[in-house]
Amino acid sequence: MKNTKPLYRQIYEFLYEGICADTFKNGRLPTDGQLMRKFSTTRATVAKAMRELEMAGLIERRPGAGTIVRPATKTHGAFVSTLIAGLGDTEFFEPICAQIAQSCHACNLSLLWGPDSHSTAFARDASVAHVIEHFHCQNVKGVFFAPDEGVDATTFHRNQQIAERLTRSGIAVVLLDRDVVPFPEQGAYDVVGIDNVNAGFQQAKHLVDMGCKRIAYVARPGQLWTKDARLFGFKLAIEQFNLARSACHVFCGDVMDARF
Repeated sequence: MKNTKPLYRQIYEFLYEGICADTFKNGRLPTDGQLMRKFSTTRATVAKAMRELEMAGLIERRPGAGTIVRPATKTHGAFVSTLIAGLGDTEFFEPICAQIAQSCHACNLSLLWGPDSHSTAFARDASVAHVIEHFHCQNVKGVFFAPDEGVDATTFHRNQQIAERLTRSGIAVVLLDRDVVPFPEQGAYDVVGIDNVNAGFQQAKHLVDMGCKRIAYVARPGQLWTKDARLFGFKLAIEQFNLARSACHVFCGDVMDARF
């Protein structure tokens, strides 16, 4: 399949993967001329890829000495881990966890996975204190935490409790995919995810641009943080494009259920 990514991005990813895999001899990257020939492109395109790597803190451009891999900060045996609450169907998180692994390698951090998967599962009846004790024993300094997706009061309280107790114990927390507070509130933690409101808006806008007059929004049953945000964006689009509410329906159910 033809690579449709911009050339500068292809160069960036080629060099990034080489840095992560430690394939460049003595940490010295290919010259601009070598990259220009390899990718059949211009010096300006190569320079753009190099600027991206430099801004990410991965390389140093030294006049007369070429481009070298920036030494990673030593972490004295520190680990980071993932913690996914209410873990069930996990294929959504596999590419995320793979990217976390690459980034940790580039930053000289050790990544601690669960025993049977690319993440540490955290059951709804698990003890927070036990998990924290386990992390401390393994010198875990930071956790990528994916909160349980339900939006009932009990689930939000549980998610907040986990994040706050990790923080109080000295473990840094970054949230994956969703917040620990009800939508549209914003909590105290950094969240890595997509703009779900804009995603719902763009879904509806695409159908409107295709000439659709009657639109159905189909979602899984139950209240979910990400679903609520996308549904909000969908409703914004319906209002902005002046579609009749009677022609736009929301259906919640199990798509594997023939009756639904």
